Amino acid sequence: MSLMRRLFPEMRQLQREMEGIFSPVLRPMGRARAATPLFDEPFLPVADIHETKDKFVIQTELPGVSKDEIAMEVTDNNQTIVIRGETKPKGKEGEQKEGTPWSRERMFGSFLRSFSLPSAIKPESIEASLKDGVLHLELPKTEQQREQLQVNWKE
Repeated sequence: MSLMRRLFPEMRQLQREMEGIFSPVLRPMGRARAATPLFDEPFLPVADIHETKDKFVIQTELPGVSKDEIAMEVTDNNQTIVIRGETKPKGKEGEQKEGTPWSRERMFGSFLRSFSLPSAIKPESIEASLKDGVLHLELPKTEQQREQLQVNWKE
């Protein structure tokens, strides 16, 4: 895992803590703070991955995202899957809520997540579902990758 991927969640936590400390001083009373990414880069949705004999399974949290807002591609000789998209505020375009907002913490903008897998997958057989804000992917391994290597040991 790259250094940025390991540090990014900690950087987000540090940003939230710093905003909590300084936001009362830096913003006038009654003004909402916007949830803006620390860097001008796509945010990384959290994910779990596990492997079975026949496939890899990825579960990624994408709350408020519809399947039409998600794009996927397989690269690097079918060993990397990239999930990307963009989250937008829900509701009518330009709708103004009544009252003064005090806090805006939901993340909006582009997201990107790339997973390098230890073996090749069959892109044409990927199965996906999106339920309760969780993207569930099943990535079947190629037949070659499923076979165990037979080694002839010399004594």
